[in-house]
Amino acid sequence: ASVGVLTLLLFRLLGSTAEDYFSPALEMIATEFDIPPPLAGVTLLALGNGAPDVSAVVNAIRVNPEEGLPLSLGELTGGGMFVQTVVVGRVIFLSRDRVQCQGELRRDVAVYGVAASLVFFVCSQGRVYFSGVLLMFAIYCIYVATVVTSEIRRHYKSTLLIADKSESETLSAASSFEE
Repeated sequence: ASVGVLTLLLFRLLGSTAEDYFSPALEMIATEFDIPPPLAGVTLLALGNGAPDVSAVVNAIRVNPEEGLPLSLGELTGGGMFVQTVVVGRVIFLSRDRVQCQGELRRDVAVYGVAASLVFFVCSQGRVYFSGVLLMFAIYCIYVATVVTSEIRRHYKSTLLIADKSESETLSAASSFEE
């Protein structure tokens, strides 16, 4: 029972630390460099979220390669599973409106599935080759490029929509002036 209470306390402390320090810093950087929220999420937030994992994995393997590697792989897959189940479930639960599974969410889930399948395939070979690592990195780069392209397209469409609305208002005002 005390382990459960301690775990809940640690999650609460971690959450409040992220809310008080990490999120405002991320928002400030994204605002300062005019980075749209979806792009900030898949780059800055991902980097901030993944940096401790990279550090822990490297140290675990360096200290004891024989036990560190399975521990690291378990940590990474367990962390990914935790995020995809508990964190996503919590986000959906906390949303006031129904979460709609539209373009971005489908894209993200599909890419996550491709990446998880690739990790499974690479690990099932019994040995990780450099080409597998490059392919994993390429999938992430393609994913980020896709998000950037989506944001550019969204910005372009909203600019056209505003221009069309402005033009129709101008024409409407001109026609009422002529009458």
